[in-house]
Amino acid sequence: MGCDFCEQLDLDDCVSIVPFNQCLRVERGTDMTFEAILTDARDEPFDISLDQVVFTVRDYEGGTKKIQKTNLAGSHLDGPNGRTSFDIADTDITDTQTTDRLYWVYEVRRIQPSGLESVHVKGAFIVEPQVGD
Repeated sequence: MGCDFCEQLDLDDCVSIVPFNQCLRVERGTDMTFEAILTDARDEPFDISLDQVVFTVRDYEGGTKKIQKTNLAGSHLDGPNGRTSFDIADTDITDTQTTDRLYWVYEVRRIQPSGLESVHVKGAFIVEPQVGD
């Protein structure tokens, strides 16, 4: 049985207020930088100059924390235009790689001075084996 209401919706006309879903693939044994631009539902950047932005990687949603990086207010690439970045060092990934890939999840969370929190980006965090391993 279908949903009459759902079938009438044109999802292209909806404003998205859910986190942007983006897969990140990294290669073990390398240093990398991940840049995020935090935007609103109209794709306009937030001014994050006074905000804390936290990048967290877990083995699964709600699971064990694998990596966490925090950018404090004033430390962003371009706060007024919502740009921040996180450096991931080769030493941040310490799990033994017993499979071809590690499949984890991540999120980028904005914490405003008022205490309000929102997740802006989330998705799969895939760790590829190092060449030669």
